[in-house]
Amino acid sequence: MSSQLRVQPDPTGQTGQLSGPYALLLNTSCTLDMERPLTSSQSSDHLETPLDIPKQHRRACTECRQQKARCDSYLNPEQPCSRCRRLNVRCVISEQFRRQRKRRYRRQSEHEDADTTDREASRLPKHIQEPVNPLSSPVEILMAAAAADEVSRTTTAPITDLQARPSPSLNVAGTPRGCNGGLTAQPAPDSTKPQHLDGIQIDACDIDEIFELYFKEYAYFMPILDASISPNVYYQRSPFLFWAIIGVGSRHYRKDPTLFGALAPKIINLALMSLKTKSATLSHIQALLLVLSWPFPPSSLCMDITFPLSGSLIHMAMQAGLHISVTSQNFAKIGIKMTEEDIKKRAELWAYCIITYQRACCYMGHSPLAILDTTQDLGQIQSLFQKIPSSLRLQLKLQSIVARCCATLLEIGLRSLSEEKERTLDLLLRVFDGQIKEVEYEAPADLDQICLHISRLNIQVFHFYKASPMQQTEALSGLFTSACSVIESMDRFNTTNTCATSPLYFSYGILLACYTLLRILKSSFAKYLDFEKSKRTFFLGIDIAKRLSTENNDIAAKNAVILARLWNSDKVFRLADGREYTTLKVRSRLAMGVVLDAVWCYRQEYGRFSGLQLSRQEESQIGPQQNSTITSDDSAVENNDPTLAVDPLEFPDFLDDQLLVNFGLSMDSNAMIPFMLN
Repeated sequence: MSSQLRVQPDPTGQTGQLSGPYALLLNTSCTLDMERPLTSSQSSDHLETPLDIPKQHRRACTECRQQKARCDSYLNPEQPCSRCRRLNVRCVISEQFRRQRKRRYRRQSEHEDADTTDREASRLPKHIQEPVNPLSSPVEILMAAAAADEVSRTTTAPITDLQARPSPSLNVAGTPRGCNGGLTAQPAPDSTKPQHLDGIQIDACDIDEIFELYFKEYAYFMPILDASISPNVYYQRSPFLFWAIIGVGSRHYRKDPTLFGALAPKIINLALMSLKTKSATLSHIQALLLVLSWPFPPSSLCMDITFPLSGSLIHMAMQAGLHISVTSQNFAKIGIKMTEEDIKKRAELWAYCIITYQRACCYMGHSPLAILDTTQDLGQIQSLFQKIPSSLRLQLKLQSIVARCCATLLEIGLRSLSEEKERTLDLLLRVFDGQIKEVEYEAPADLDQICLHISRLNIQVFHFYKASPMQQTEALSGLFTSACSVIESMDRFNTTNTCATSPLYFSYGILLACYTLLRILKSSFAKYLDFEKSKRTFFLGIDIAKRLSTENNDIAAKNAVILARLWNSDKVFRLADGREYTTLKVRSRLAMGVVLDAVWCYRQEYGRFSGLQLSRQEESQIGPQQNSTITSDDSAVENNDPTLAVDPLEFPDFLDDQLLVNFGLSMDSNAMIPFMLN
């Protein structure tokens, strides 16, 4: 009999009707009870139990249904339930929600793939996004980002069926001020929220303008982020990624030129703290790519972390399975279903990781340890090349050729070259230069042309390691042409774009080209060239180096001053008797040896520096007397020789240890001297 008793839902949603044998009796009894006057106690009971809300309409939120907890969302449909307010989670009601098993739900909440999370977050409207607590310190920000993986996520129901209510607001000390200096009103749910990092607060309008500046001027060089995603969503994904975008975009932010310098040490701390997270997320990898491609000027109290972080980037990417993008699920604790678009994005991200690491090694004068051939087999390399764009494929090929060239030349040895080794060196350089020419037709764009010329110059510059490089007429002609091509192609690129927003690799290329031209134009080979035209190209390179600088004391600005002073010097690359000496003394830093050798000569002439100790072979070639004039000018200073003595007041401020730290010379004098004497 009880099975025949059921409630018929009323279309009005106010009361319920009964059907069955006892329908008339029960309905009559209920009618009589409703018409009977209530006592005071009954009235209070009636107020405490909301009988006016039918039971079938008291829907619980998805979080309470998943945890089988009592939900009071029906009391105030406009506000989150008390349990969601207490746990500070989003309160959502979904008709299509289906409760999952506890163990499976916990695993998916803790180890959900970062791509799926990012994709779902980007499809949510802005007014559904959870407000973010603007934490103050880098440690708190990264701890909150790591703890976000522990918070239960709602199921992936269609967005049209979601009914979202605002989460409880978080109290923040201080009231943000608007861009016009006045107090701002309560921001709209879909507006950008102001954020602050360790005492530095950025208003919402500044955030929007910096994001727009980044995607307009910087994202062209490394398109790994989506411009349609709001800053709030980027902060929700990863605070480190959000501040990395702000840091890069604020390099030339004219409305607040002090913002870049103030954020630099704090974002560097975020980068270091990201290495301590429990999982390698794609957002952290993207943030590291931005920090390494547009590095912040290092502090005078610490060394440049670009090179150490580049190695950590490769390891973090391999830990996330990016080096095998097709089978990345082998590196996950749960099954991951990736679409073809997800595999393509992972392949592109891995290619940028390889390129960024190898370029950081070239800039510091080291041979890359991670080469594409050593991390993937032939089939995986072919699959990778099929999934990435043509421009990225070209850059990957060029960097791979340069990396193989450096590794091969280190095998034959560059510190001391005999005549047989010089012939071998010349043959190897011809082979690798031919490989660069084979991919030349794949570089139609201006950006591709710049990368092509820098890679070719990176190979041909090894001709300076020969005992008498200025006697190699054919080799020097090609080297001179490559250096001029780098400067001219970058100048053409600046007419349609702005080279001021270019990554660090462009600064490396322009410095390598300028120091190459300086060494050639200061030698006897200059008589075979159009000197006036060559001089104009050299001055153009100095001007581009100035435009690449972000601050007056960064590496590009310092080297622009060094190049200008060395051009006006009559002693650079010459012995005391006036004979030219163009053989490199810095012979352990690959292509950067050309730059570092000129910097040592500059410090020797203008900075009362004793110079470098030559090897025994070099000493035998020029004689011990001339060697003493190269490696030490202290006696000239003591004898008040006006040609070598320098007024301390004229000693430039940037001639300090920080200049050498920027080039990777981080050891102090006690460690450097025994090292150089070996």
